Formats: sequence, structure tokens, C-alpha cells
Amino acid sequence: MVLWPLLGGRITSEIACLRQICQNLGAYPLPMNPDYLWLTDAMQFLAFFVVGPVLAIAIAYAAWRKRTQKFNPRRYGTVSVASGVTALLLFGFAKWMNADVRTAQYFLQLTCILLSGLLFGVCVGCFFPVLLRVWRWHKDTTSRT
Repeated sequence: MVLWPLLGGRITSEIACLRQICQNLGAYPLPMNPDYLWLTDAMQFLAFFVVGPVLAIAIAYAAWRKRTQKFNPRRYGTVSVASGVTALLLFGFAKWMNADVRTAQYFLQLTCILLSGLLFGVCVGCFFPVLLRVWRWHKDTTSRT
């Protein structure tokens, strides 16, 4: 290969040669400045404790006011289970990844955490109409006796 003489023959494979060139250019790995970790922590906090619950409240309020004509309790249950399982899988994948802050994988891990927080909010919001339906059903059946 043409690049080997440029590196003095110290590298034995083409992949290691390309990696060495990228490191010399500063393109690999994509570093994250640890001084900005507070920003990612704030984003995670907002996703789990602000935006997710706001989504849950908005979905539950719309279902309570019966503003969604195409959704029935069965569909709400399906969406709740699907988004809950997806949120758990994304969160588990992100925790399993255990990426270092200085690599590009950290951004994938952060994306998985943020998306799982939003999906968990959708799960809780879609579960409320199912509980509301069960409560109304129970109220109707106990009043008949």
C-alpha cells in the first residue's frame, strides 16, 4: 500500500494504518469534553422528569376528554405495552453499552437514554386510559347489583 512508506513501515495492517492516520489528523475518536457532562446530565433529567411526564399527562388528558376518536382502550393498551417494552430495551441497551465519554459511542448511548425517557412517558400516558376503562367498567358493574 502507498501509505506504508509514509509511516515508516511500523504498522503491519491496513486497518491499523488508517487508524493511525485518523488519530494523527485528530478525527478518531470523536472526543467529548468532560467539562460539558453537566449538560448531558441535565438533558437526561429533563427527559425523565419533565418532558416524559408532560407527554404522559397530555396523552392521559386527551384520552380522558375523549378527544381521540380513533383510539380505543385496546389500542391504548397495545401502544402502552409496545412503548414500555421499547423503552426498557433501549434503556437496557444503553446501560449495557457502557460507553466511554471520549468516544462517539457515548452519543449513541445518550440518544438511547433520552429516547427511552420519552417512550416511558408515552407508556405511562397510554396506560391511563386503560385504567380509566377498567375503573368505569367496575363502576358500572357494581352499581347494577
